[in-house]
Amino acid sequence: MKKSEIGTYKLSCLLTKAVNRGIKKQNVPLIAKGSFDEKLLSAYVEVDEDIKNSLIEFVSGEPILNIFNGKMFNTGFGANRVDFPNLVRWLLYVTSEEGVDAAVGKLESYIEIDYTPAQQYLAISGIEVGSIIELSDSIKLIPFDSIPSCAPRDYLDPPILKPARLKEIGIPPAYIMTQPKPHIPKAALVKNTKLIPKYFSEEDRPVFFDDGRQLYEACELLTLVGNSAPVPLSHWFVLDEAVPCAQFLGSGWSSPVHDLISTESYVLTDGDVKYLKATYGKYVRLEQSIKDSLRIPMLRLNQARRKQNIADKAIDLGVAFEALFLNDRSHKEQISFTFRLRASWFLAATKTERRSLVNLFNKLYECRSKAIHTGHLDEKVKQKGMPPIPTSEFLKQADLACVKTISKIIDEAGFPDWEDIILG
Repeated sequence: MKKSEIGTYKLSCLLTKAVNRGIKKQNVPLIAKGSFDEKLLSAYVEVDEDIKNSLIEFVSGEPILNIFNGKMFNTGFGANRVDFPNLVRWLLYVTSEEGVDAAVGKLESYIEIDYTPAQQYLAISGIEVGSIIELSDSIKLIPFDSIPSCAPRDYLDPPILKPARLKEIGIPPAYIMTQPKPHIPKAALVKNTKLIPKYFSEEDRPVFFDDGRQLYEACELLTLVGNSAPVPLSHWFVLDEAVPCAQFLGSGWSSPVHDLISTESYVLTDGDVKYLKATYGKYVRLEQSIKDSLRIPMLRLNQARRKQNIADKAIDLGVAFEALFLNDRSHKEQISFTFRLRASWFLAATKTERRSLVNLFNKLYECRSKAIHTGHLDEKVKQKGMPPIPTSEFLKQADLACVKTISKIIDEAGFPDWEDIILG
């Protein structure tokens, strides 16, 4: 019998003894029910002092468990110290919830791997999904309500302010603003993540920050679906519940600052989901330089949709198109004609279609210039050979052309050779 197996047997005996003597749980106050605080308080259990001391003596005497002797455990955005009393408390908690075999099995499984399994979340405002959508093997778009209780989720959407909870604790919901608010997310992107290193000594702290680029890029891509304007609200990590001491480790999150949040949530249709999956599959295979070049167009398109003022919309759309069609040109060059020529030839296949697009981009460039210089646009615009239409409707046409351009670049795995496009 191997030494680790002898240790496992003795640990099982000690935990069984704790069960027989009684593992006491804390009383969770009613106000904490349904929140992360309930999960946190439930993890603090008590046993007789002699059993606790026996467990601490055992784990501190096992060389393989020395990783819990004051080491810093990686939590994604930071690290927290773990010691032998933490480990014993966790073992007793898991035993009280799932039994001795589960506690010992989880500990053994964690020791055998060289990373810490975690989930990485990006909460999003402005888009809504009714079920889980798998964008790739590791990234999913999920309903916000399906996220397990954790501090960042409770911060964004406090359980205590929900009408059902207010009623439960005796507070009439009418006393608190309970109607839906646009900043409360309806969806989130989640990615299975391996945190490396999983632990380290305090004096040897490595640089291991994960900026969540893949999640932010996926959020940007959602702008191509319908008329959505998804905005990332918060990014955080949650350690897998099977990770020893995960319940006691603190966590952090980052929250980008935005000047304007989406006022409505766009609900994805079945057609949107089909398009999104296909487009994301092509997008992730793009070279990083192409993704970087598409970032500004998608962000400006998104920003245009969030703006209420039509002059602001025209400016953002103009910037998006310039980033798409003129990213190889100097700002000192005459770019107006080049812009119209490239856009019409890239998006259209016939002379009639190209003429129509030239008119559209002529007017868009005119609107952008007027908006920049005067801060104002007329309520209606007139394109050559067409009756006047509301400026807001015209900008929607430009919006669709922008989506079509970005989608085509993704489909073709990059920007075209503009000289080849124009020369046919």
